[in-house]
Amino acid sequence: MCRTFGVEISSFSDQLMEQLVNALSDQQLHKSVKPSILRTFGDIALAIKQHFVKYLSVVMHILKTASEATVDRNDYEMMEYYNDLREGILEAYSEIVQGFMEDEDTPGQKEALRQYLHQMIQLIASVSADRDKTDDLVKC
Repeated sequence: MCRTFGVEISSFSDQLMEQLVNALSDQQLHKSVKPSILRTFGDIALAIKQHFVKYLSVVMHILKTASEATVDRNDYEMMEYYNDLREGILEAYSEIVQGFMEDEDTPGQKEALRQYLHQMIQLIASVSADRDKTDDLVKC
């Protein structure tokens, strides 16, 4: 939807973002859905561009918290989830940056992102050093 309607989706973004954030905190939601929700944040940012700035601090906090997750590395299913989660986070970061940079006419876009640069680089470094990373994760 976001890619089809682009910035037109911004009139629904408050409700959409509220539902996504609420879904992430729902303990009954299967964990396999959570990486997709994180990716959706990036889709929304890419679609609504500078209008995403009002969600930026909340989303970046969610992404940082998710990136700090740890799992039992001997549990294959959990490692698969962990890599999918980090892939979703990296995709969200990438699309948020792209969405902000596509609209460089709006002042403060780079500045809004600058405060989150460290957390984005920290995840990239962590993935880079991880011996259990997947090929799909490296492609992000």
